[in-house]
Amino acid sequence: MLSSGEHGVIVYTVLVNPDVSGPLVNLARISSTTADPALGNNQDFEHTLIGSPNLATIYGWVYEDMNGNGIKDPGESGIPDVIITMDGITTTTTAVDGWYYFITDVVGDHILVESDPVGYFSTTPNEVQVVVSLGNSYRVDYGDFALCTCPPDNFENDDSQVEAKPIQVGLWGLQEYTFCDDSSDWITFIAKTGGVYTITTDSYGQRADTFLALYDTSGDTLLAANDDYQGAPDYSSQIVWQAPVSGVYYIHMTNRAGLTCCQTNYQLWIVEQPPINLRYFLPIINKDNQNKFYGINNLPLANPDGVIYHLCPDTYEVDDTWEQAGVIVPGELQLHSFDSNPLIYSADKDVLGFDVSAYDVVTFTVVTVTNTQTLLELFDENGNALDITGTTQIVWRVPDAGHYYLSVSPVAQTFGCSDVVGYQLRMERYVPPRIYLPIIVR
Repeated sequence: MLSSGEHGVIVYTVLVNPDVSGPLVNLARISSTTADPALGNNQDFEHTLIGSPNLATIYGWVYEDMNGNGIKDPGESGIPDVIITMDGITTTTTAVDGWYYFITDVVGDHILVESDPVGYFSTTPNEVQVVVSLGNSYRVDYGDFALCTCPPDNFENDDSQVEAKPIQVGLWGLQEYTFCDDSSDWITFIAKTGGVYTITTDSYGQRADTFLALYDTSGDTLLAANDDYQGAPDYSSQIVWQAPVSGVYYIHMTNRAGLTCCQTNYQLWIVEQPPINLRYFLPIINKDNQNKFYGINNLPLANPDGVIYHLCPDTYEVDDTWEQAGVIVPGELQLHSFDSNPLIYSADKDVLGFDVSAYDVVTFTVVTVTNTQTLLELFDENGNALDITGTTQIVWRVPDAGHYYLSVSPVAQTFGCSDVVGYQLRMERYVPPRIYLPIIVR
């Protein structure tokens, strides 16, 4: 007898007859003499396997893999009524807690296949081979994740320059977007000559990783681009830029790896800064203040933030942003993987820093690639895109000495360890000879 608010441990000892074999379900219930506001947690049950030297048991759970790691973690619920088939003949259906079992007296290979429940996709292989010896038991679990659908945001269709929707400059013009139906959104805004504008995204969806690109008044010429800005709490983007002339300019927002559907939410806003004295280079981009956090310190960011979950990190992780970047040197061959499940999280990407001198010719080559497609992109020392890209190779003549970054991201929505979804990357540098001619004054 326990009073209200007390807790205790109850131990049951079950005696099993010697001639019994196979699975048993032990059910325990508690009751109260007073009103119980939580009737749903008054019982629990445990599965017990009674072995036999002449039989083998294959058992396991079909469970909702909430974090997509392929392992049944505490708190992850079972999925009932899922069909499991052994050797293409024998079938069983999971219990209310997702548990199933098979008993066999046949030694050797057995093939188990899970039929995905409606509305779920698998986070573990649907087909598993089990090599059986009699007198033993074997556990095979199947993880599944619930499929999700979401409606388009309020600004669709906005998938091209022609369909671009306007946004007002100022915090009051903040707009909410999703990549539910596609991974591309276009907007326009009005800029004034000499105005300094900060364009920011907040990629707060778990699967959101925005890439921000600014185009001229024709919508064709790229003026500035950014993937992840300095100090961002997630994979948000930011551009700081000064308008050379008044007009209507275009902004293109995309989601990395083309991810769509649920948990791709992001916000976008534009603020204008007072005119200040800065150094400018063509195209007219604020080089001293590019990629800094401006004007929204009083704006609360949404949660949760975008997540890249490393299922089996390669040697160079974590290297998901230019601030986390590792280093690559000429002649080095690195093996990387894309190990974040894009159906649940943001897609993995790898960023590497390198140092070069002016006029060097740098080559990055994806030597081998396994079950994926790569996108190579170059960024400056502040993480701003240089609009130099490739799929398996980039050859670049360096204009100015300095520290730069290479980003490698997946084009296809595949993931896995380096032996399943991986690539090898090599950097090479050619230093051209410098010829000095004498200057003769006549």
